[in-house]
Amino acid sequence: MAAAVAGASAAAGGASGASALELPEDVQVHLSTFRQLLGDLKAALGAAAGAVPGGGAELAGAVPEPLERARLCVALAKAVNALHHVYIRAHGRDPFAPTTAGGVSVGRQELDRIRQYDKKVNRAVSEAELRGSRAALELDVAAASRFIDAAIPELSQQQRAALKRAGQVRRGRQAANERRGLPDRKPKKARAGAAAAGKAADKAAEDDEEEEQEQQEERQGAPENDTEDAAATRAEAGTAAAADGVEDAVGATPAAARRSTRSRAGAAAAAGTATATPSKGGKGKGKGAHAGGGGEVGAAAAAEQFLATLASKG
Repeated sequence: MAAAVAGASAAAGGASGASALELPEDVQVHLSTFRQLLGDLKAALGAAAGAVPGGGAELAGAVPEPLERARLCVALAKAVNALHHVYIRAHGRDPFAPTTAGGVSVGRQELDRIRQYDKKVNRAVSEAELRGSRAALELDVAAASRFIDAAIPELSQQQRAALKRAGQVRRGRQAANERRGLPDRKPKKARAGAAAAGKAADKAAEDDEEEEQEQQEERQGAPENDTEDAAATRAEAGTAAAADGVEDAVGATPAAARRSTRSRAGAAAAAGTATATPSKGGKGKGKGAHAGGGGEVGAAAAAEQFLATLASKG
């Protein structure tokens, strides 16, 4: 490394002598920058040599970890190769030019070797980091269960029961495998199974609620239908009574016809006004019963008027 620095200094001195030849301004700027960098390089190399008098071998031996020592050796090789390239370029030669063109063919070969060793060391470092992080990848089942229980408090009783049954089934399967000497196979989709169990429990609860609601509607609808049927029967009876009164009045005396007509008209009106109690599902039916009752009352009034006309003519 000292030889490389000395050669670079000599090249810089030659360049300073050539500066008397009135070099371009940009070249002079590059030369001044190069001199400053050479001073910084000498100071860094002097500090490194004072810290490790025995050189790179002693510095590598001071690192006990093999992987760290390999990384240190690769870093030193990169530094030496860079200084060698600086030395060759300071003498006006291209380190990557072929030998036939006056270059140094060893420069590219050494750089390729350093790159290969650098890849190997980086691969070893990655594998070591992966081995060190595998312990953190293990799952604590108890802690995960506590976290899930605390983070999802809105689970219904059916979902909790389904999860509890799933855990009991899994523990039973593990015990059976242990008795048979078989390895424990962990489910690949345990989370998906728990979600499916929760959905199944929700669906079962919804079905139960719908069935119970239908039963309640059926129980409420039965007496309402009975009431509506009774009202319709009474309306029909009133209509039939009015018709019978018309037929009887044709051959009766005027006074008897009027009395018979009034009695049957009153019965028809009473039957028409008796309507069913409206409910949720029977509002339309109740309105229909009212309309039917009004029509029957009108028929009874028309029959009474007709009989009165017959009596007056007789």
